[in-house]
Amino acid sequence: MDEKYLHPIKVWRLAVAALTGLGLVTGCSSTSGSSRTTPVCCRESKRTEQIHQAVADWLAHWPTPSHTANLTDLAERIVDRLAAGGKLYLAGDTGFSDEMCFRAGGFAGSVVWNARLPHLGTNDVLLVGRLEGGSKATREFWPVYIADNRSCISSALTIVVASARWPLVARTLEMADASRWPSGLHLLDTDAPPTVSMSDFAVGQIATIAAAHALEGEMIAAATRRNRTLAFYPSIFAPGGQAFCEQIRGKAFLDEPRIGPIPAGHLAHAYLTACHDQVEAFSASEEPQQVRRAAERIVACQRRGATVLTIVGGHVLQRGATLPPELSSLALYGSLWQWDAPHGLHAGDLFCDFGYLDYPQKNVDAARGVGAEVVTLSVAGGPAQEQVTNIRCFWKAYDGVVEVSGYPAGYRALPSSGVVMSAVWYSLMDEALACLASP
Repeated sequence: MDEKYLHPIKVWRLAVAALTGLGLVTGCSSTSGSSRTTPVCCRESKRTEQIHQAVADWLAHWPTPSHTANLTDLAERIVDRLAAGGKLYLAGDTGFSDEMCFRAGGFAGSVVWNARLPHLGTNDVLLVGRLEGGSKATREFWPVYIADNRSCISSALTIVVASARWPLVARTLEMADASRWPSGLHLLDTDAPPTVSMSDFAVGQIATIAAAHALEGEMIAAATRRNRTLAFYPSIFAPGGQAFCEQIRGKAFLDEPRIGPIPAGHLAHAYLTACHDQVEAFSASEEPQQVRRAAERIVACQRRGATVLTIVGGHVLQRGATLPPELSSLALYGSLWQWDAPHGLHAGDLFCDFGYLDYPQKNVDAARGVGAEVVTLSVAGGPAQEQVTNIRCFWKAYDGVVEVSGYPAGYRALPSSGVVMSAVWYSLMDEALACLASP
């Protein structure tokens, strides 16, 4: 072996391997990206399949007929206010705002709310998204803003996207005085479970994202029934996408074309169905085994005292992901575009590239060049390598999944990557916890 890899960490590994062979050390066995055998510590686990089933079940059963009527009503109210000159503001969990704003399928005319902005008016709309039932989402948008009927927001049509089964949400709305919200204070109830397990975190986060995008779909449809075309961004990676994004930035509606009327419920149903099918396709593939291999690498890295440096594509996980405290080696650095390979990586580390569409060959080569192991996630599959585990995902290029006939360049609406990637993230977290708990 090349001498440059005889790092103290390598020597430590060789010592552990020798002691393991003598029966003096036990734990997770090493696995390679090229091997298709299941890691010993994860052999009996089906947590990835269980989480994906829970997510698929939610996507299959939400919205109920009452939720559908609520979606349509809220969408029409929002469009009417935007047509009257109002603005759409996004608040709540920062991961929610990131997911709904400047991204493929996101609202072109939206603004991320903060308390320093001028007071919102009666034609404005405030969309508040909670990704989990605990306190994490209160760091940017405090519950007191609603519970205390703060005048800075209370004139706007305000919609909370979250679960009524989360005590913080239910109690906050109970404390609010409806008479102080002349445009209305509404809950778009996702009915997600209380957040106790990693599966609950997955369903809760995905339910809020998917419900908000379903609402966006109904807004697009409602606009067409008013002879308007709601402006939504394409991916910057789509042909002509970057230029089109700049062209429509800040616009609630396109000047042209005008799209024929779309019936209520159609786009929301199409979106949730597409997400459901992508989640099920992942679960039915061989990729859950790759998630378990990746989990084994995370735990092995933590046990040898190294760092799991993680960068993320997409939009929601950077500031919306929940990290189990037991995985103390996990360092969520930020977005793909914010990191220059192999900055900060050491020999013996694990580099996790939770990417987007293309296989990150440059980042993989750079990480391996400094002696780090690698886990990748992307739509494109990667080559099998001894120290690399590749997870393939199933969203479409360029992320949007719903056709809106007549929209410029055929750009599709409503992205699914936030849903699919979140399911894989919490599956990986749960599989790593299972592996960490093994003797």
